[in-house]
Amino acid sequence: MSKIQLKDICSFSKGSQINGDELIENGEYDYLNGGINPSGKWSNFNVSGDTITISEGGNSCGYVNYMPNPFWCGAHCYYLYDLRCNVKYLYYALKSQQDRIMKLRSGACMPNIKKSDIGSFAFEYTEETSIQNIVVSNLDKITRLIDLCNTILEKLDLLVKSRCVGEMLFTSEEVEA
Repeated sequence: MSKIQLKDICSFSKGSQINGDELIENGEYDYLNGGINPSGKWSNFNVSGDTITISEGGNSCGYVNYMPNPFWCGAHCYYLYDLRCNVKYLYYALKSQQDRIMKLRSGACMPNIKKSDIGSFAFEYTEETSIQNIVVSNLDKITRLIDLCNTILEKLDLLVKSRCVGEMLFTSEEVEA
């Protein structure tokens, strides 16, 4: 493992702005304008899938995201391209450093992260593709397991709520009788 700057293993740029009132409900592609989640849908894409993004401005600036499908990248979002490594390895490496990336913020009213600060961001990195592939394989499995556990928790929460509603209905029927 060695320290490397982000600009040494990829290029990055911001997308193009679309006004929020122009977004369409039934668009085929997500519109990511920074932030944690897409802001809406659009009829076209300007960035291919399998792409890492970093939110450039606002409360969530520095948030690292992985977009598996093509999407429209807005003007408040960096996207990484021309990677010289496994994209998911770089995603996990940057995601593990998200708190440090968020500390690159500047500005009082509307915090943002400067392109030069993103480029000079240094982090631990291995060039060995076999190790990158092992790391990605293991972290993908863990991520799927976490997603499955979260789905189970959501379903259990619904079950508990429905049982409470059922008990309240049953109790109110007893009172009325």
